[in-house]
Amino acid sequence: MILGFSLHGKGELGVELSRRMEKEQRAEIDQLTCVAVLHCCTTACMVDQEGKFYFKCIKEPKVAHYTLMVSLLARVRLFGEARAFIEKHHIERSAEVLRALLDGCWIHHRRNIGKRVFKQLCCLKPLKTSHKNLISIVHEF
Repeated sequence: MILGFSLHGKGELGVELSRRMEKEQRAEIDQLTCVAVLHCCTTACMVDQEGKFYFKCIKEPKVAHYTLMVSLLARVRLFGEARAFIEKHHIERSAEVLRALLDGCWIHHRRNIGKRVFKQLCCLKPLKTSHKNLISIVHEF
């Protein structure tokens, strides 16, 4: 249910459902639930209390979890914090993470940052077809 709320653009409802579950103690908040709530936080742009809290609940974060956190930070225009997060966790060579940052740049029309991220992404795997599709996004900046 929680992830379903996020997938349908109702992230706030997913976070509220998880809070109710915690209060009523009907279900234990496990790793999968934390990831689903983090996804909701990204959809709803809920960073400070919710997003960061649920990210810290994930015991062994994978690239997908880092990507969600970078996406969340970029969606709320915290590009400096997103960059610091990427450097802190040594994930600057992850195409998924860089694409999440690039999406945030596109949403908020941050041309300078977007072009740098795009160049960094192309340096990872210059012949990858999906990167070529991003060229049209960069030109829209």
